[in-house]
Amino acid sequence: MTTPGFNFDHVKNCFEHSNIFFLVCINPDGQYIYLNECFASRYRTIFGTVTGKPAINTIHPDDFEPLAAAAMECRSKPGNFYSVTLRKKDGHEGYYVTQWDLRLDETTQNIVAMGFDISEFQNKQAHIEMLNSTMRDIASVQSHMVRRPFANVLALVNLLNIDASDHENYTVLQHLKLSCKELDEEFSRFTITLPLPADDAKH
Repeated sequence: MTTPGFNFDHVKNCFEHSNIFFLVCINPDGQYIYLNECFASRYRTIFGTVTGKPAINTIHPDDFEPLAAAAMECRSKPGNFYSVTLRKKDGHEGYYVTQWDLRLDETTQNIVAMGFDISEFQNKQAHIEMLNSTMRDIASVQSHMVRRPFANVLALVNLLNIDASDHENYTVLQHLKLSCKELDEEFSRFTITLPLPADDAKH
């Protein structure tokens, strides 16, 4: 997306005191030269002052290449924003997941980046995926370990043919058929059905 009239000072004034958005500026040597309070406060307790230090110090090593690629795009096609997802160190041997939009400030040749923490969103997505997997396991158990044997029993009961003159056995059979019918209705009420995963649905 091309954005005419980019002015870093204006962007800085808008986001300098944001509690949600990170705003940083990285010089051509890859060092932080500006951090808004939201970003600085997040990393002050982890690294101390990061101004003047390499931006890669705060990210996961596997994200060096995506960051470098986005920075290269910024410099080769100025005037556009480029998005990149980066894992930022949390100071506890873990990482925050952050989303960034980068743009070249053509006046200074610095890269301006605005981002925000999407860790909570990522965690919720992982939780939803875990719940879906659990529900599929339950549905499989329900289908193969419970429903199938019951269907076999139901079929056998329906094959039984006891003459009404055999009053005792005939009564037992009717009770058995009624119980099977009620149990079948309960199974139908509580059957778990889930849509196929997107990849499976395509086949």
